[in-house]
Amino acid sequence: MFVIDSKGRVNPEEEYKISLGDLFEPYGFCLQKTHTNQLYAYVNDKSGDIFQIEINFENSNLQSRIVRYLKVSTQPEGMVVDDDREMLYIGEEQRGIHYITTNPTVEVKPKYCQEAVL
Repeated sequence: MFVIDSKGRVNPEEEYKISLGDLFEPYGFCLQKTHTNQLYAYVNDKSGDIFQIEINFENSNLQSRIVRYLKVSTQPEGMVVDDDREMLYIGEEQRGIHYITTNPTVEVKPKYCQEAVL
């Protein structure tokens, strides 16, 4: 992670790193800002692992924690969040597009968009 200050300067400080383990190689990334102004980052790797990370930034201090782990069967090809509907959409290379609620307290498996009412 890095922070862009009010003057447009990028701060890539070491303190902003979020550890996901030595074997995790990030492949995709997206952000969400909820109706309550909570910021979440979603990051995946090629094996289908997806982490939801809660991010808090107060007094120039970045704090983060993993709040949920998701998994799809094959390689994810893209993710995007619909902030208004609070839904995460995951493009999976061999299967299609999944959707899931962004509420980190809900433990569910991703569902296919064919079932979604959009």
